[in-house]
Formats: sequence, C-alpha cells, structure tokens
Amino acid sequence: MTDLKTGKEYVPSGETVPFMQVKVAGNLYMPSTASWSRSILTLTYKEVNVSAKININNKGKYCVFELTDINPKNKVDAVVWGPYATIISETIGEFVGVVRNDEFAIGLQALNTKTTGGDLVNDEGSTGGRGTAALKREYGSSIQAFSLDRSRPRVVDVWAHGGNNPVFPQMPVPPIPGETTTGSKIALFACQASEALNTIGAIEVAEGLPHPIINGEWIKTSDVMRIPYMISSFSEENFDFLLSYAIKGGFSGLYHEGPFTKWGHFELEPKQFPNGRAGLKACVDKAKAAGLRTGLHTLTTFMTPNDDYITPVPDERLAVSGVSILLADVGESDTEITVSDAQPFMKKSDMNTVWIGHELIRYEGVSETTPYKLLNCNRAMYGTQASSHKKGGEVKKLVDHGYHVFFPNFELQKQVTKNMSDLFNETGVNQMDFDGHEGAYASGQGDYGIDQFAWEVFTQTNHLLINGSSLSKHFYWHLNSYLNWGEPWYGGFRESQSDYRIDNQPLLERNYMPNMLGWFLLTSSTTIDEIDWMMTRSAAWHAGFAFVARDRTIRENPDVDAVFDQIKLWLEASHGKLFTPEQRQRLKDTNHDFHLTKENGSYYLYPWNKHTYLHECKILQPGEPTSSEFVFENKDDTQPFRMIILITGDKNGVINECSFELDNNKRVAIAGEYKAGTTLVVEESVVKEYNDRGRKVGEKELNGIPQSLSKDKHRIMIDGKTDNEDMKLQITVKTKGTKEFVGINN
Repeated sequence: MTDLKTGKEYVPSGETVPFMQVKVAGNLYMPSTASWSRSILTLTYKEVNVSAKININNKGKYCVFELTDINPKNKVDAVVWGPYATIISETIGEFVGVVRNDEFAIGLQALNTKTTGGDLVNDEGSTGGRGTAALKREYGSSIQAFSLDRSRPRVVDVWAHGGNNPVFPQMPVPPIPGETTTGSKIALFACQASEALNTIGAIEVAEGLPHPIINGEWIKTSDVMRIPYMISSFSEENFDFLLSYAIKGGFSGLYHEGPFTKWGHFELEPKQFPNGRAGLKACVDKAKAAGLRTGLHTLTTFMTPNDDYITPVPDERLAVSGVSILLADVGESDTEITVSDAQPFMKKSDMNTVWIGHELIRYEGVSETTPYKLLNCNRAMYGTQASSHKKGGEVKKLVDHGYHVFFPNFELQKQVTKNMSDLFNETGVNQMDFDGHEGAYASGQGDYGIDQFAWEVFTQTNHLLINGSSLSKHFYWHLNSYLNWGEPWYGGFRESQSDYRIDNQPLLERNYMPNMLGWFLLTSSTTIDEIDWMMTRSAAWHAGFAFVARDRTIRENPDVDAVFDQIKLWLEASHGKLFTPEQRQRLKDTNHDFHLTKENGSYYLYPWNKHTYLHECKILQPGEPTSSEFVFENKDDTQPFRMIILITGDKNGVINECSFELDNNKRVAIAGEYKAGTTLVVEESVVKEYNDRGRKVGEKELNGIPQSLSKDKHRIMIDGKTDNEDMKLQITVKTKGTKEFVGINN
C-alpha cells in the first residue's frame, strides 16, 4: 500500500499479510497459491483443499473485493479479510475501520451486513470493546473484517466477546438459510488523510450503503447532531408545556424516556396516550411544525414478560440458550422436573425460566447427580397456564436478562424490527436509540444480529430516523447518527461519569462521529453554575448532549427559566462558531469554570478563578487549635463572597459542625451532621446543602457570612468538629474574573 505522491510504502517490512484467510475446523489458513484471470483472483488453500474466487473491481478512489465462490461449499466456517498491516500508529479509528496520520489514511469498509468489520476472535462472530475493525499493533496498525457461514446449525458461546465467561455457553443457534460467506464484500481505500471521510461518503453512495441526508447535507459532516435534545416523559396532556421548554432552550427535539407498556409489540402507555398512536402522532406533528424532532426510547430486542410474544402462549421463535428432554411425566403441580441433560440449566440466569409446551416455569437450581432434576419449580409463570407434560417432550431454557426481559431468536427479531418501524411510519416519530443494542446478541448471530436489526429498522422506516446506540459497530456506523454515552444518575453535573464523558470525545473524533457528552439531569435544585459547567464542556468540544427535564422538576426549580435561557445563550455562541480555538482549548479544562453573558448584542466570557485548599481534621487536647489557615488573593473587582465546602474522607465519618472566619472577622458556624460527599455552598447569607449525588437537600440562612470580597489578599480559617481524623474539608473560594469578548452573533 503505497502513497503515490511520496512513494512511501505503508505495509510494514517483514510482516506476512494474507489477502483472505479461511477458517476450517477451528483453525485459520492462509492462501498457498494465487492466480489471476481478468477481474477474478483465485486463491487456493492446499492444507484444507479449499479454493476461493474473489472479484476485484477498481472503482478509482477505492477497490471492491467480493467473494463470489468457495469450494467445497460446506467446509469453510468463516473467511477473514486480512488482517491488512500498516505502519500507521497515530490515529486508529477502531470501529470506522480507518487508520491515519497527518498525511495519509488507509481504510476498510464492509459493504453488507454479512461482512463484519472486526477481528474474528470467537465462533459467535461478536467483536468486543468499542470496535476492532482497526487495531493498534506493534508494527503500527491493522484493518480487518470477516464473514461467517450461518447457513448451518451451530452451537456457540453467546455474548462471548467480554472474555472467557460467556453469558450463554454452548447455545444452539438455528441456521439462516442461504446465509453463507459467499457474497462477503469489502472496499479498501487509501488517500490523503483530509479526504478519508469524503471517500467513505463516496463509497456509501456508489455501493448502495445508507447515506443519511439531513437539511441537504450528509449527516456525518452536519453540525445538526451536535445540537442537544431534551428528554422527558411527555404525554398528550403535557406535550405543549414540555415542547415550549424544548424551544426555549434551543433543543433539537423532545425525546420520550419510556412510553411503552410492552416491548416487542410496543404498545403505548394509555394514561400518557389515551388516543393511542393517533395521540402520539398529534404530538409529533406539533414538534415538526416547530422544527423539532420527536423521539422514543426502548431497549432494542428486549421483550417484557407481559408482551404478546411471551404470554399467554409463548411464541415458537423465542431465543433459547439450551434444550433437554423430559425423562418423566410432569403433573400440573409438580415442583421437580426430571431432564436428560443438566448442562443447559447449570448456569443460573436472572430469570431462570424454562419453557415446556405452552407453559413457562421458573426453577431454583439443578440436582448435582442423575437423574438430573430442576428443583423448586414455580409453575405457570408470566400469565401462562400450568399443564401436564409427557415424557420425551422438550425442555427449553429461555435467554433472559437482568432487566427482567426475554429475547427473540433471529427469525422473530425480524418481526420486532417491523413492529418498530411500523410504529415510526404511522406516527412520524423520527428519533430513537438502539439502547441495549447488545440484546441482539441473544440471537446467537454476533455483530451480524446487531447490524441487521438496525439495518432493518432504518430501511423499513419511510423517513429519516435519527438514531443512537449503546454500542459502536463497523457496519452500523453508516446508519448511526450519534453515540451519546454518559449517565446522570450517579451524582451532580460534575461528578456523574465526568471523566468518562470527556474520555469519549477523542474516541468519537477518531471515528468521525459528532462529539456528544451523554445525559444530564435537571433537578429541582439545578443552578446556573451547573448549567455553565455543562455548557462550557459542550462549547469546548462543540458537543451535543441529552438534557433530562421532567415535568415535575421544571415546575419545581425556581430558576428554571434562567436555566433554559442560559443553555440557549451558550448554544447561540457555540453554534455561531464565536469561540476562538484558544478559547475552546481553555474551555476543555474541567478544572476551570466559566460564565457566559450577552450584553448589548455581544457575548462575553467570565472565567471563575478558584482557590482550593484542604483542611485535615485533627483531634487534639482541649484548647489546642484544630483549624487551618490559608491565604488567597482576589485580583478582580470587589464582588460577592462565594465558597464551596466539600466534605470527604471516611464514608462512615461525620462532621458535626463546619466553621470559618474571613480576615479575622466574625466566626461563622454551620451546624449540622454532614457525611462524606456532602457539599455546602456559601453565598449571600445562605448555606445550601447538597448530597453526594448533587441533589439539594437543605438550605438555611446564617448571620455573619461576608457579603463582599474586596480586591486584595485575604486570610481564611476553616475548621470542622468530628471524632474521626480521616475526615477532610476541601474548600474552594470562587472569584469572578475579568470578562473577555467572545463575539457578535448576527
């Protein structure tokens, strides 16, 4: 692989690079001979007596390689394209399948769902991590893809990509008729690094891959996905109210966090949508008239036990992780079931459910010796009917998950995609997340099941479907609009997966995905300071996010209008591209906070200067001072005194009182019992208390709090009463810096 402009060779010296390998009886084999006739390359694999024909088509910007024939037909279990070795090590696009440095890029694109971009590491055909279409190697990097023969029944470890402990070991996987390795197809390209994304776009258009267009532009180059969206449990009744706030905040859409009573058939919650799909469509039409999207959240192939595919009669196409045979008749009330083989039932799952006839039964465990018995069985589960079962009948273990759900097999999965797309077509809903996308692994088809589910939903929907996912996969990249990882449930804006959110940004950038920061949660106590922190990061990375703003918290938060106005203000500046590269670089530093204002049509950025100190609690003799003293300087104008006290240390420890003095003035005591993780915010005669998840739990007025902080050096004393020397007080005095001009948004 050579850069024709410079003559530089990108295949590492000394590496053996196979064009295509075949997998036979568990082993990979490289080709032993090659012959060329017009556009057909014939490879032979003498060790296993296999031959393969590959059609090679030079398309100018890229080459297409398609496996058109392989013999013997039923001998090869899989084919592997490459791995193609390169000396490039700088930027590895692990799921887009592109490696690049500042000058040159080399990429691989799978051209159909039967071809999985990634490293073949298991019989399931699943890839781990965030993607393996491109991998860092000692010599630089490699790009690779594979295809499995799925036309024959298989027994494989399922959900095996996470290591040596598969979720469902030795699961029987039904065949997909006609789905062999023949037809596996890839494109290879090399170009200047700056042209790599455009080259992928050209491949999509020419090869019939999805090439989503939004507002006249390819979605992968559009900034639309970087505009945040609002999440809330809207209904026919409150939709207008929530839509008004989505508009007020400058959001791109309103996304429902859980509208269904059943997953599988996707029936709407009647209290939220008394008019059913017609009521939902009316909401969608209102949002569309305002220029906003409407989305719904579900968990891909997860199926609730109350769904019609489960109850009262289980569908014959449910995913099964193992099958055994009844060795004795079973009566309607028996609590022990004798089976021929214990293996399918040995590994406990979350629901531990077997399926006999039309009955679902939960069991506690399996006897250790023959005859093997399912013990302590609960009969007639999930609305099914208890009945007697004859010796010789099948006992099937259902695939389940900790969310208390079951799964379809690959055949039923196709019906679920139709149910989903039918809903979108009928209502006009145009956004969703393939959350729990890994649930499609339950089909036993690895990444093929993941890609095929998304492909079918996307192509069966008669309008553009904006979509995200819990996973990043190579072929799915072509369908995917955004990846929005980062959850808000574990703490405040700064604490809940903050590092994880930031760490995701280089991953998204090296795979040509829009920057996204995950979900943030509006609470009844969310402040402008927290919004500034969130929007500072959003502006820094030019990143979108999801803002969870529920009806109740919007109504309860006293600053809610200012909160939404501040979000919109930041979005105006960010999407107006007003911040300079130098400003954006400073905004990326999570140790610094900023506030944005608009004054006479111009935008100004105020930095917050933070003076942070640590007080370690001490237990001394009566009368000995236990306080700590610190000196800081306010180099800015006189302003209100602001201080944050974070209590850290032993999770079982308690601070019984915090106290402080500023400039040898009046001692201010903050009485109360405060555990590690508590934050006390001191400002304007008020102390606000927040718990370890960033939720406001109290507020009280205190006399003696300094009302202003002059431009000068200051001395502060801090102390805390406790009987636990492992407790600490981290104090931060915040001063508002001099404003700097950002720009004017016309």
